[in-house]
Amino acid sequence: MSGRILIPLDGSVLAEKALPYALELAQSLDADLFLMQVVRIKPPHTETVDREIEVLEEANHYLLNVRKIITDPAYGPAISPERVQTLVTYGDTIEQLVDLIPFERVDLIVMTTHTRAGLSRLALGSVAIGLVRRLGQPVILILPPDTEQDLPLEEIIRQPERWKAGPQRRVLVTLDGSVEAEAVLEPAVKLAHRLQATLYLLRVITVYTPADYTLPNSYYAGYNVPEMKKENQQRREEAYRYLDEVQARLKEPELDIIKGVRTGEPANEIVSYARQTQTDLLVMATHARGRLGHALLGSVAEEVLRTSHIPVMVLHSTQAAPTPKETGKALVS
Repeated sequence: MSGRILIPLDGSVLAEKALPYALELAQSLDADLFLMQVVRIKPPHTETVDREIEVLEEANHYLLNVRKIITDPAYGPAISPERVQTLVTYGDTIEQLVDLIPFERVDLIVMTTHTRAGLSRLALGSVAIGLVRRLGQPVILILPPDTEQDLPLEEIIRQPERWKAGPQRRVLVTLDGSVEAEAVLEPAVKLAHRLQATLYLLRVITVYTPADYTLPNSYYAGYNVPEMKKENQQRREEAYRYLDEVQARLKEPELDIIKGVRTGEPANEIVSYARQTQTDLLVMATHARGRLGHALLGSVAEEVLRTSHIPVMVLHSTQAAPTPKETGKALVS
């Protein structure tokens, strides 16, 4: 059975800019697109029943128009109309999505974000928090390169495709040595198989500098530079051994896997490595600490989104990840 990709829309140009990426992804994965809009209807004392019906009809008309455009070959690489479903509902956005996503058998969610005043409400505000925390569902977040530019949907769909043919595709997984971070391995492996992509495993580590050995209160005060270099080399070797062990556990001989270790500030090194390897998709886990796992999404993933236009797939993790052994038809679940 083919998978389903959900694109939550709210009528804004920003939200619509997820459509070209989702469209190419759906075609690459042989998946269906599911366009959904949740509208808020004001209390009865301020809105009549006729107005409520009008609001729902306007939203439905909007989604049908989006469906018409993305299935029209005149505007770019179209998808067949029967592969695109639409749904309008009303109420609280999070509650509606949380209730309907499992029922609609959604495998993947694609959303946009921007950097004005932090991350947008649609992408990393209440909606994404509810989806990622409560569903444990993979969410791909995209920062369009032209977030300030309003374009007609027809022009948005004509944007150059991101997904290239065959082995040029690259999926980069960031790991920190924890079992929580490894929760992203299973969906990443399945996506890499379905996309015929190379899978990159990256671990960023911190190394000690001469300053660490001269601070009076430092545990390493008094160590000399050769000792520091020796310990840093050991840390790098341990990081590579860890990635070797992860690759062995994956048991994916047919998948092209490349391992990398970088040293420095995590977000900067991740973005640098992703650009160096021409990554198409970054995959990161959020831990159970804080609302969305402050150690990753609250700092590293957010900074990656602020400084790069590479799509980032996040998955909330509260327990050890199972070892991915098989790849099925489902996209990432």
